[in-house]
Order: sequence, then C-alpha cells, then structure tokens
Amino acid sequence: MPAWSTVDLPPSPTAGRRYAQALERVAERADEPVSIDVHLPFCAMLCLYCGYDVSAPQHEREIDRYLDALEREMDLVCEHLGTNRDIVQLHLGGGTPNHLSDAQLARVVSAVLRRFRLLGECETSIGYDPRLADAVQLKRMRALGFREIALGVADLQPDVQRAVGRFQSSRALHDACALAVKAGFDSVAIDIVYGLPGQTADGFRATLKELVGMGPDRVRCRQYNHRPQARRHQSALGAWRLPSAAECHALLNAAVETLTDAGYVWIGQDTFTLETDELAMAQAEGRLRCNTIGYTATPASHVLGFGSGAKGEVDGTVVRNQGKRAPWQQRVEGGRLPVALARRRSAEERRTRDALAELLCNLELPAASTPAKLLQACAKLERQAGEALVERRADKLLLTRPGRFAVDQLRAELESAATLRVPRWGRHARAGAFAALLSIGSLAMASVPVEAQAADTASAATTAAAAAQPPSHRPLRENAPQDTPEPTEPTVFSGYPGAAPFKTTSRKDKLTFFPCTACHSHLTPDATPRKLAAPHPAALNHGKGRMWCVDCHTLKDRDVLHTVAGTKVDFDDSHLVCGQCHGNRHRDWHFGAHGKRAENWNGERTLYNCTHCHDPHDPTVKPREPSKPPPVRAGLQPMQRTPHEAPPVWVRNAGAPAAATP
Repeated sequence: MPAWSTVDLPPSPTAGRRYAQALERVAERADEPVSIDVHLPFCAMLCLYCGYDVSAPQHEREIDRYLDALEREMDLVCEHLGTNRDIVQLHLGGGTPNHLSDAQLARVVSAVLRRFRLLGECETSIGYDPRLADAVQLKRMRALGFREIALGVADLQPDVQRAVGRFQSSRALHDACALAVKAGFDSVAIDIVYGLPGQTADGFRATLKELVGMGPDRVRCRQYNHRPQARRHQSALGAWRLPSAAECHALLNAAVETLTDAGYVWIGQDTFTLETDELAMAQAEGRLRCNTIGYTATPASHVLGFGSGAKGEVDGTVVRNQGKRAPWQQRVEGGRLPVALARRRSAEERRTRDALAELLCNLELPAASTPAKLLQACAKLERQAGEALVERRADKLLLTRPGRFAVDQLRAELESAATLRVPRWGRHARAGAFAALLSIGSLAMASVPVEAQAADTASAATTAAAAAQPPSHRPLRENAPQDTPEPTEPTVFSGYPGAAPFKTTSRKDKLTFFPCTACHSHLTPDATPRKLAAPHPAALNHGKGRMWCVDCHTLKDRDVLHTVAGTKVDFDDSHLVCGQCHGNRHRDWHFGAHGKRAENWNGERTLYNCTHCHDPHDPTVKPREPSKPPPVRAGLQPMQRTPHEAPPVWVRNAGAPAAATP
C-alpha cells in the first residue's frame, strides 16, 4: 500500500504536543482498538534502492540500546493513551527484523504485549530477508505469534541485482518460501519492486513467473521511490538509469497481466492475492480497508507507529516520527515524544481521504458519499490522461482499470497542498534551502537571470502540476534532463535565506577540451560504465567508485551538467551539482567559510567555483607542505623551537629532525 505522504518533512516544534492531544482524545474512548507498526531499522547490508534510514550492520549493543528507546517511546505514548488497549493489527518492519537475534525479537513482542492486549483475530505480520533464511528462526517467529511473513525481493534478473546491489538466487527464495510454509505461517507474501534501473517488461514478466512457481499467497509490487535528497545511498543508482513513467506503467501492467493470468486477484493498485486469501474475500464483500501499514480486513480507527521513521494516524491526526535514528533516540531518551510531524486533517480532508480509500479498496463508492473535491480531481486527471478514470453511475462511482493505475496521481492531486513539504537533504539538513530548490523544480529559475525567468511564465501551470506529484511519480526523463532555459554568465545564485548573492568565476575558458560537443556530437551516446581513453581521466575517484560520468554530465548534451532532478546546469555553475551531495560544504562556501573569494569584499561577491580547487574526477585534496614563513625582519631574533614542541607533520612523516624556524 503506497504511503499517504512520501516526502521527508522538517521537524515541527509543536508536533509532540499535537500528538499528545490526539492520544488523550482517544484515551476517552477505551473501546476503540488500534493497529501498531514497529520500525526496526537494521539490516545485514544496505541495498541501494532502500527507502528506509537503516543501519547496516550494527553491533548488538547498538540494537539493544535502540530497543531500550523503543520501549521508552511506548511508555511515553501509554502515558497519554493508557494501557491494555486492544490490538487488531501488528506489523514489524522498517528494515530487516530477522537481522535481530531471537532474544531481541522476543523482547520487542514482549514490550508490546506488556502494554497492549493482543486479540485472537489480530493480524500479525513481519518482514523477512530471505537471504538470511533460517528454519529455526522461522519456527521461533511463528511461536511468537506471527501469522504472516513478507519476503523482500528486488528482482531476480542478474542485471537489475547488480544495479541495485542486492544479490539473491531464485533457489534461495524458493527455499525460504518452503521453510516459511513448513514453519506454519498462515500467509507467505513476496514484496517485489518495479521502477529499478535495468528493468524491462520482459525481464519483469520472467521474474514474476518464477515467483508464481514458488506459490506465495500474496505478491506486492511496490514502485521504487527515487529520493536521493533524503536517502543519500540512492544517488548511486543514477536518475538517468531509471525507467521512464511510461516504462513504469508498462512494468505494472506486465505484473497485472502475469499475475491475474496465474489466478491471482488484483487488490487495490499494487497487491495480488490468491482467491482464497482473506484480502480477496474482504474485497469481494466490500469490507477491505487500508492504512499506513497496508491493506487489511480488520481495520482499526487508529495506527500507532513506534521507532524511527514510523508513521501513524490517531484520531484524524497524521503522525510521523523522526526519520533519523540518532535524533529519534535522543528525543526519546530525553523523555519527549519523537514526532517530526503531527497534522490534524480537517473534516473535509478526512471525508475525501476515506472516500478515496474506499474507492481504491473496494473499487466502488456510493454516489451519495462522493465528495465534490474527489470528482473535481478525477475530472482534471481525465482531461490530462484522455481516458476515464472512474465510471459514473446513478447510484455509485466505479474505479476503472486506467483509474487503478492513476491512484497515486489522484492522491497527489487531492493531498499535495496538505502533505507536501520542503524535504531535507539527507544528513545535510542545514542545507535544506538548497535541497528545496532541487526538489521542487525551481533550481532552473534560480540559475537564470530575471529576464529569462519572465520568458518562462507560460509554462508555470505545467511546472506546478508536476511539482504537486510525489517524486516517485513525476515524469522521468528519457536518459537526459528535460530542456530548461540556458543559463547565462555570470550567474547570480541566492538560494540560502539571509545570505548575500554572489557571482562565480568562469571556468569554461580554462577547460582544455571545451565544448565537449566538438567530439561528442559525432559520437553515439553511450552510458555504459567503462574505461575511457584520453583526453578523459584514466580513473574516476569520486563517490567511492559508485559514480559514473553521466551522473553529472548530460548524456545527450555534454556541454552542460545536470542535477538529480533533471535540471540543466552550466559548467560555470557546477557548485549547484556539487551541493546536492555536499550540502554542508556548499552552505559554508556560500557564506564564505569554505573556499576563496576572488573579488569584491564590500559589495556583490565573486567566488571561485568548487572545481577551481577540487578536481571533479578526484576531488580529495592531497596533503601538501604549507608555504615557508616570511623572513625575519632586521633587528629581530628568530623564534626557536622549544623541546616540547612537536615537529610539523610533513617533517615528522619524512623522518627528518625538526629544524629551527629561520
């Protein structure tokens, strides 16, 4: 089930108070059950497409300390909500729960049971990495009360596995499914990801056919959400290598055709189950529901999220914990609710959200309970798509097949104004203003003069519509950034609030082989990583071997660079590309604490660009001996080195004795 909001939000100073108020309102209604989602952000290894802030690997002491904080967070919630509340849904995920030891997993379950009451019909599920399959551990998980298990898979095609850094054989996955069935799990699900680099419709069909042969009860097809501004490791995938929006549509369509032909029932937008599965029967009876955990046949009015990055909804208040483990843990250990976001939906928003969920889960909606806002959003997207997303009848609204593919766009149209916020730039949180320019598409406007901005107002409506969609559903470029107004020189950039604007010195006139199109205009674009011949550098020592030329250079127009958002950047403004990963350094450089100023100390500054000092292909600055001190003025005695002073590092490394200062 896609999340209702997919963008990382900056922490709100009043979020904890709003969350506490929501919990206290629910505490007055003791008969209302809850669902619980526990995040365990630990994995044996980090996959490049992962959307969680996980640690891989971690010492057991660190995991135990996290579990201490997890129990403390439960206590903080129970102080406002009360204890012994009924649970109808319990899920452990947010990483690789089976990376924890048996004792640690038992501790998590025990922590929940000491504070809440697990009903007999409760849906209990747990995520599982099949590469770590262990028959004994599976039996112990089943003994802890888990009935459903979800095996995580990226893809079974070797090319895709190499691209995302997750390797596993179909045989190992088959064995994990068999062991889970033998351990007594009621339902075995396989979670697969589409929209990854190198995926094709034919290869995806081949993977799905292999999965069908393993006999899972459910198959969930989750679309990859490329957010390198929030998950730095995703930058290694390269936005230019991702399938386009049309190709992602073809991949999902291949999944629908392959799995429905194999006898699976299509649930909602991205889930497929056997006809005998509880979700399929719930959809047929019109009682299927969904929440931040996923689709469920036993819904609760409230979802409690525990752990870093966990999401929930309590009494109409959308809640999200701190996404990073360190600040989450610090707030919990300080006795505060670790909430980054807590926003109460209006009555109209709740009606619209519930109507959309009903339409998605059960494929129809009574006409009397259809909000006007939902109809307006459908009509707008239908005009853009050129096909009907819903079928309007006198007594009800039916979701069509094209409408099921467009659910995320419909949700974005309804909720973008309420849930979309400026994202942070991963660990470079203080460079948030720069990341905002990248993420909402205004970098192109910031990097051109005012005169050029005025000429681009005709496309403002189109740009706003694209920015309103979640990042994973914006149209991806076809191996090259979309066209934007060409920047002029010198460029004035003023992206950080409170800082004076500046200019950068020109670099293009100092490049030996520029323009690049002098040669590349006669060559066929080739994005395959390989060893290059002169005049290109012999090695690319940037990004620890995970980067390639077209991560910065535009594939079809080598005379410009590009950002991860697809915006063209002039070579003289290369700092905009560098700042995507080096947010702290970019901010410091902007304010004058890093780098060097070329001119104008009292006026509009002119700064040397990043590439003036750093080789973009090998940016690490090599250690070097500083300049010698100036000569001693006449009549003064040179300062002598005292015995307790250590020699300089360049002298010490050379093994030579320290010499007196001349």
